[in-house]
Amino acid sequence: MTIPIRYKYLEHTYSTATEDKTITETVKYQKTNGEEIAPSETKSVTVTHSGIKDNVTGQVNWTEDDKGGADTWTLKDGDSATIPGVTSPTIDHYVADKTTINPVTVDVAKITTDANGQITVPLSGAPNASTVTFTNDGGNQTQELT
Repeated sequence: MTIPIRYKYLEHTYSTATEDKTITETVKYQKTNGEEIAPSETKSVTVTHSGIKDNVTGQVNWTEDDKGGADTWTLKDGDSATIPGVTSPTIDHYVADKTTINPVTVDVAKITTDANGQITVPLSGAPNASTVTFTNDGGNQTQELT
């Protein structure tokens, strides 16, 4: 007796997949012992990219198109490419050595993704933009915050 061979053919279907990443800058106001002396300031920019998902295998090709175009990140929902600057708060008995933290610009055109899904986000702005030092009014003690 011969058992018939049966074949089942899967047809691949494709859909668009998107992925968002939020790039965040947080400025903390705290003493060197970690005690918070004012609420943190958090600002962010969200970027997105799209790709083609194989609905059978679940694999996503993070390219601009099905012809292997470059993986391109763009700003999400009208976000600005600039993370706004922050003005340091007035804190009794402390004086900030940086009264403002300069804005930071995300270079969206240069965002890259490595094989492990890690993204690299080029930023430009003031050096040490997230370090603020407070000195008490007596001038004899410095509190540095990072």
